[in-house]
This record gives sequence, structure tokens and C-alpha cells, in this order.
Amino acid sequence: MKHNKYITFIYYTHKMIIPIKCFTCGCVLANKYRYYKEEVRKKKLAKGMEDIEKVLYLTKEFNEKTPEGEVLDDLGLTKMCCRRHMLTHVDIE
Repeated sequence: MKHNKYITFIYYTHKMIIPIKCFTCGCVLANKYRYYKEEVRKKKLAKGMEDIEKVLYLTKEFNEKTPEGEVLDDLGLTKMCCRRHMLTHVDIE
């Protein structure tokens, strides 16, 4: 039986991942992030927004709930600490 002299390398893309749990309250976040991103994209496209990466800011003129806020409510993430993780996470590719 011959042993393979070559070493097999597995290359991974380095990507920043969402924290598994919220640092403050311990709520599990990692299993919700992909769903959150996909649903926000769907809601923005349904509202006719051309730039789905555009951030909507609350002002006197615009005081409706944003697509991000709607999805976070649907996921049951009502605590500010958990919402902060989802809203401010940056995917590094």
C-alpha cells in the first residue's frame, strides 16, 4: 500500500461571519442572518427600490418602518442588542 506523498490543501474563502450569539443577551443569531438578508432583499425589490444596498434613514418625512425593521420584527428580534448585530454586520469577502 502506497502512501500519498502530496499534501492536499483545502482553500477556504475568508469571510466574516455573524456572531453565533448576541454578546449581550445570548440570543442565537447565526441561524437567522441568511434569512434576514434574503428577506430584506425581497422586500426592497417588492417596494421598487433600485439600489437594494441603500440605507433608509428615519426623518420627519420618512417615518415608516424600514424593510430591515420589518424582517427583524418577523424574526422576533426585538431587543436592541440583537438588532444592532444584524443591522451593523459587514460581510467581508
